[in-house]
Amino acid sequence: MKRLLTPVLIGIALSASTAYAQNKQVLSNEVKSENPYYKDSERGWFWYEQLTDEQKEIVDAKIIEQMQPSPSTEPFKDEVKPLSNKWFRDNFQNYADAAMNNPHDKEAMRTYLYLEKFMRDRAMAFGIERQKAVMAEPFLDATSTRPIANFGMKTMNIQASQNKDLLISQLAKESGLYFFYRSGDAFVTQQADLLAILRNQHEFTILPVSLDGTPPPEVLGTEFQVDSEQSQAKMLGIQVLPAIYIFNPKTKSVELVSQGLHSLTSLKDRIIYAALRGGIIDDQQFQLTRPTGLYTNPNGYISGSLEVPIDAPYEFIKLYNESQK
Repeated sequence: MKRLLTPVLIGIALSASTAYAQNKQVLSNEVKSENPYYKDSERGWFWYEQLTDEQKEIVDAKIIEQMQPSPSTEPFKDEVKPLSNKWFRDNFQNYADAAMNNPHDKEAMRTYLYLEKFMRDRAMAFGIERQKAVMAEPFLDATSTRPIANFGMKTMNIQASQNKDLLISQLAKESGLYFFYRSGDAFVTQQADLLAILRNQHEFTILPVSLDGTPPPEVLGTEFQVDSEQSQAKMLGIQVLPAIYIFNPKTKSVELVSQGLHSLTSLKDRIIYAALRGGIIDDQQFQLTRPTGLYTNPNGYISGSLEVPIDAPYEFIKLYNESQK
């Protein structure tokens, strides 16, 4: 705000076979006639007691060898599943290039086209499932805040426009507009005509400020202030004329509405945005002027933007809460 000089945001689980299963597998692969366990199975693993020291060493060596993990012949690779989205991002262009570089290679062309169709069909399936999910939750469905049917859009546009006019009239009762100008400027004359309409429709107080000491266009009346030394214009940073500022009597401050020539509709929008920046109106008042979120809720109030439902995905809720910190 600028003041006038005068009141104006799983890891991978690994499992290993037990030593018992591994030992059993080693011994079960041996020939039964060579396996003392089969000759003395009633004693279970006590057959080990009858072995010679040399035989025990051989058995122990086999067990230890089996228990040790086999060395990997290749470094670990994060394998990408063929035809997955990541696979397509990494590889599809290669197949497209092969077909484009040699369009007479029938097999290369057919491979590319098959991959393209696979990707297109999956995208279509995704689109259908996405639409089903969106239509099942009002929070995700844009039509819950604005209709897409032409007649519905027209109705909401009209309602927003009416709310805008009501707010402009309310602003006119507690605020006013400063109109900076110089004489002999066609743009100033045209803007003055639109300001006169705004004044007549909403009873806005318009206070002309002359930078050259001359009276304002007749439609704005005869009262005006003079800023011949352009002290206020310099303080406000005015670069082109005509310039319009909205005055807030409560804070004795002004907010820029426009510089240059603007239509009546544009002026209304700019007045509301300037009033919002200056704190003359609040967000709730501002939202009522937008052609969206004007449905009423079960309690009879304007719905505005929908709240995040309590059954929203846990991951989203967690990320959302973290983003608010």
